[in-house]
Amino acid sequence: MWRYLRPLSYLVCALIGGLTVLQPTIRVQTPLLSVAFLIVVFTICAVPTIQALGWKKGVGLLISLTLFALLFETIALRTGFPYGEFSYTGQIGTMLPGGASWTIAFGWIPFVLYATQRVQAIPSFWKKLLVGTGIICAIDLCIDPIATALGFWQWPSSGWYYGVPLQNFGGWLISGAIGLAIAGYWQRRSTPLPDSLRTAALLLLAFHTGAALVFHFWLPAGVGIFFFLTEFLKKRNV
Repeated sequence: MWRYLRPLSYLVCALIGGLTVLQPTIRVQTPLLSVAFLIVVFTICAVPTIQALGWKKGVGLLISLTLFALLFETIALRTGFPYGEFSYTGQIGTMLPGGASWTIAFGWIPFVLYATQRVQAIPSFWKKLLVGTGIICAIDLCIDPIATALGFWQWPSSGWYYGVPLQNFGGWLISGAIGLAIAGYWQRRSTPLPDSLRTAALLLLAFHTGAALVFHFWLPAGVGIFFFLTEFLKKRNV
């Protein structure tokens, strides 16, 4: 049954993303709604990860990525490096003393593990890192413009890519590469990560893709659709 529920859940998230744009009154204005969604998505990602790696490695991996994400984000907010100057608005959770929303790791880790799962069959570590980082940065081409347009975070000066500065994507290359290296450290000599953990990243991507279509952000929407097409074609070839 899950094989039918999974694509349906993506469609629902895409519709919610579109409705969020069309109806500002239901836009994610309270931290409670956004936090609840991110916690659910993170749980969908965390459970199969722990099942595959075991409690020690699985929890260690998730804690390591969470601490890194919060530390890296705090440094970026304080220094402007490597993403550029930006600030959170509080719509995706209460902000910590450093200025980062405490939920930020919940929305970032699913994409790191998604990329880790997709490249785990590549034998070379450096090729894994290169391809995986490219996947994470490509995903952000869909995520960041929508998050900015919905007011999850803001930039003091509008960037060239749907309001997002080019420097931001360079920052994602750095944080993505480190995240993949952390994931690779905990995953070594363990059971491969299952396809099921991709669901979390795809739910987040579906929401942003649906919103991108309604915003008429064609390039971000195209990026999201591309990832879903690759998922569909992969399953057809299995």
